[in-house]
Amino acid sequence: MTTVSTTRGVEPAHRPTSSRRRKQVRLTERDLAIAAFVDRVGCAQPHHIESRFGVSERVAQRRLRALRQRGQVRSSRPLTGPALFHPAGAAPPAVRDLVHGLEATAVVVRLELDGFDVITERMMRREEHAGGDRARWSIPMPRRSATGDPITHRPDMAFGAGPSLTAIEVELTRKSNRRLAELMGAWARQALYSEVHYLCRSEALARLVTEHARRAGADLVVRAWSLQSWRGGGLA
Repeated sequence: MTTVSTTRGVEPAHRPTSSRRRKQVRLTERDLAIAAFVDRVGCAQPHHIESRFGVSERVAQRRLRALRQRGQVRSSRPLTGPALFHPAGAAPPAVRDLVHGLEATAVVVRLELDGFDVITERMMRREEHAGGDRARWSIPMPRRSATGDPITHRPDMAFGAGPSLTAIEVELTRKSNRRLAELMGAWARQALYSEVHYLCRSEALARLVTEHARRAGADLVVRAWSLQSWRGGGLA
């Protein structure tokens, strides 16, 4: 699957220029909140905005178009499905990352509607790079890179603070047994997060994660759910 830009080419002569349209579009506080949300999650579609901000699909589409006209967000269109909106200063997600990115956005929407203050992996990375603290949100992995540098791992998102900091991983594909064992071992040894919730595509994948967590001694920290069961009951 590839993506193509939805930005139009030459506008008809009777339409206002791009710069004039930008001046005519008035942004509200909610519009700026929507732009900030897109910046935090990295990619979103109108139905995410509809759910997160309690507006109709038509309003969500109209406000996203207004934000695009003002240069606050950019858009592209997958071969199928609705338009994809992403931060103005970033490229759209790679095709291989798109499904995971949109599922993670849906999880952020649900958590925030449930009252959690979520920090996304995108924001974690930004904080770590700005502050020079690679361990702010990341946990150490047992291996080192080819150049001898330590390897760390960030969760997809987190909420809470201090001793109640909770990590969320959106797990859509089966990792190798070696990779799962390595990750569960890292979760067992770390002291940053009190809980790690894996939200998995299927019950079978959730059981696999649970078994690897048990083998690594991480079963007191790691819990695994299918996305379907989590949507039905939330984090309990």
